[in-house]
Amino acid sequence: MDNQEKVTIHTPFAISPRGAEVLATGWSVKKEFMGEPVHDTNGQEIGTVDDVIVGKEDSLIFAIVGIGGFMGLGTYDVAIEFSRFKLGKYGLLLPDASKETLQGLPQFVYPKATT
Repeated sequence: MDNQEKVTIHTPFAISPRGAEVLATGWSVKKEFMGEPVHDTNGQEIGTVDDVIVGKEDSLIFAIVGIGGFMGLGTYDVAIEFSRFKLGKYGLLLPDASKETLQGLPQFVYPKATT
């Protein structure tokens, strides 16, 4: 090989510049969502993020939010599209939501595994 010849190495797992930007500025599910309280725009706690579900075939992402109950008893889960959340002065914020609106959502139940 001539010293003047340039070699380009392509790795299948290289991170694009856009990917690097997302990694540097994006949200960490583990650090900023899991177990965190969810607030309305007035700072009132309206639930807690219990899980995050990512679609297998597309880019839909849902937060599973536990609502109702007291100290974990009597709570039930609702699914809320991840794009609805914001980070605000109270932490994790769900604009235009209240305890009542979340309680009006259908309960999320994990599908039974099929073998």
